[in-house]
Amino acid sequence: MSAGHEGQMARAIREVLVAFVAPNLVDDIITTALQLGCETHVPEEADRARYFVEGPLRRTITHIVGGNVADAAVEFLNPILEMAGSRVLVKVENALAERRAADPSTRTTDKTRAPRNVLMVSNNQGGVRRVASRLGGQASVHHVNDMFAFMTAIDAAQSSKPVVIIDCVVPAVDERGLGTTMPLLPKGTRVILWGAPETLRRHLSTMCGGMDQWVTVEAEASADDIGALVGTLLN
Repeated sequence: MSAGHEGQMARAIREVLVAFVAPNLVDDIITTALQLGCETHVPEEADRARYFVEGPLRRTITHIVGGNVADAAVEFLNPILEMAGSRVLVKVENALAERRAADPSTRTTDKTRAPRNVLMVSNNQGGVRRVASRLGGQASVHHVNDMFAFMTAIDAAQSSKPVVIIDCVVPAVDERGLGTTMPLLPKGTRVILWGAPETLRRHLSTMCGGMDQWVTVEAEASADDIGALVGTLLN
């Protein structure tokens, strides 16, 4: 099965599976689940995608690898399934890349880590509160409302690799300021670019040498959508 022509949900499922099972099993699991669910491709529509993940996919993973891995993989897909019900379109191909080398039995039990830092560069105070509320104690959300505060936060975060949310819907830093500050982020920082026009995405990609660790999200996404996505990236 070629991953090149897959939809967003199929790519998300593939990336989660790679994080939890041996890579050579991924195609077999997806193909078997599709056959079990009488599907020709992984559904992209929210209700059908949830049925596929919680039914045929879960049963297939259980049969091939075991119930514990199936439960963990489905749990990890839940935030992505939630986002499938909104109008948000995101890139999730790299959301679990840092977890691939870990043992599946340890991936879902690490619940005692100190909260990660999230920098939200935005002039939408209500949105910042919604993101923080959605994350609960999973992360500490810091509101960054101007370029100077952003540069200060970047300097303080050099060793912590925070998740950075750039709100381009209600922006706190303009395009020129982002072009100056974004290249200063620690290597490997996960960035959510929310509502950025194509011209800005191209500009930042050029200034930062690519956007491999970045997730782009439509302007129509809600703050709750953003919070759910951050939760996925933090796991």
